[in-house]
Amino acid sequence: MVVPDEVRDYRHLKPLVLGEFPKRVVESHPPENLAIRDLTYNVDLTYLEFAERIESLAQTLRDYNVNTDDIIAIYSKNSYKLIESIFAIWKCGAIALPLNWRLNEDTLSNLRQKYDPKLTFVSSRASPIHDRGKPDKFIDMDGTYPELKPFDDDPADISLLSEIDAQPGDEYEIANIFLTGGTTGIPKGVALSHKAIVESITNQIILNKGFHELHNDIRTLSTAPLFHAGALINGLLPTMYLGGTNIIMEEDNPLEDRLKHIDNECVSYVFIVPTVMNRILRNKHLLNKYDISNLHTVFDGGEPHDPEKRREFIELVGCNVTNAAAQTEAGANGGFINYIDYMNDDPKYLNCSAVRTSMRCEVDVVDETGESVPPGERGELLFRGEHMMTEYWQEPDKTSDKIKDGWLYTGDIVRRYSDHRIQYIGRKDDIIITGGENVSAILVEDTIEKHPDVQEAAVFGVDDEEWGEAITSAIVLKNNKELTENDIIQFTKKHLASYQAPKYIWFIDTIDKNAVGKKQRFKVKDRYLDRK
Repeated sequence: MVVPDEVRDYRHLKPLVLGEFPKRVVESHPPENLAIRDLTYNVDLTYLEFAERIESLAQTLRDYNVNTDDIIAIYSKNSYKLIESIFAIWKCGAIALPLNWRLNEDTLSNLRQKYDPKLTFVSSRASPIHDRGKPDKFIDMDGTYPELKPFDDDPADISLLSEIDAQPGDEYEIANIFLTGGTTGIPKGVALSHKAIVESITNQIILNKGFHELHNDIRTLSTAPLFHAGALINGLLPTMYLGGTNIIMEEDNPLEDRLKHIDNECVSYVFIVPTVMNRILRNKHLLNKYDISNLHTVFDGGEPHDPEKRREFIELVGCNVTNAAAQTEAGANGGFINYIDYMNDDPKYLNCSAVRTSMRCEVDVVDETGESVPPGERGELLFRGEHMMTEYWQEPDKTSDKIKDGWLYTGDIVRRYSDHRIQYIGRKDDIIITGGENVSAILVEDTIEKHPDVQEAAVFGVDDEEWGEAITSAIVLKNNKELTENDIIQFTKKHLASYQAPKYIWFIDTIDKNAVGKKQRFKVKDRYLDRK
């Protein structure tokens, strides 16, 4: 049957670009619903207020000549102003680039050179950016730097009824660049389109009990940094899509503050990394002080985790625990959501990474030739779907290594069972996932080897109850030189973020290498583990 053109036109929906989210929520949910509660700034915003402020800030960006496809960076801890900035950027059709404020100034300066943002939002609550360059390229979020452009989100003269449609009109345009750990000193930029992010949000709502059971009654606490895709896409944005409440706190608050806010704010959903879960298990006495029984679901993501720890956590807290087999390149959840019954399921499945797959996502496990492996065999995990990244920003060679024939090669080695459960085995490359952060072993090695008394280093991750993986470095010193473990750790912290510094140091005489002189980190790691 041929569908008449007039029917096609009638059925064609306007693309859902992310700048439209607040307005769509106001139209589909009570506008007086609480959208954001910022615990640091003591600010509450309804969805109507939030939408008006975003329109006002977007107009400010237009006045600053921000256009479609301009890159706008944001340097801020978690706050309502960070969220407003992201949405205002999307509203203008520009590309948001949230920066990790924990990176050192040299790395941040390199990132600004690489991405050349037209403007950068700057918050003084994050570590100060000393090299602000031209003042007219920075927007002061807190009124601290009078020489910078002001942050204007006053909606006094704005009406949603007269607002300009969000740009771009094409949902496949890039919305966000998320920085992820790479093998060089400058993180790769994962470019996600409006469509990819909306698809990832949809996967969460379909598969995650915390969203489809709580719906707009959900109260989500954002404690993980929103410059990461995991916290933004697996927590804040689905909550907003449903008209729920996002409770915002700065990401470097102590554990007790987080538990206090879960209690006081009747939080029902939270995204955390296993490091935080482990801290709760080590501080069980705090649960006698705070009532967190309102928690419905904890999304435990960012790194591999011991299933026995999850079982212990469920017994302690009594809520759902879920995670995703995914990465930033796969839209932060990959259409995979894990609902293993940790208390009653077959023990062989307890260390599986996922059980349920979205119908909007294809999955395969392949061998080194690209052929699918039979059930029970190891292989590399592949994704295909519209939740995937478009590219590594302006890095075509790295993109072509990652995406082949439409499939995203994750670099994760897994075993898939006949009932489609996925068991995580390890990574093909040398990225160490520690405390929810991706750290390049090569970057840490290069830094350590800059020490004048170090001959060479081999860096790898070892299983750790607190960090998931702890960065460990084997080091060969130059002749007649002496250093302590603390000397190496402190030297690394001077050049990298503190989370990128090794936790353990092992001084050895030689580092294993293959026939062409490349380091064999797995052999060094095996030697390290054998000695313990």
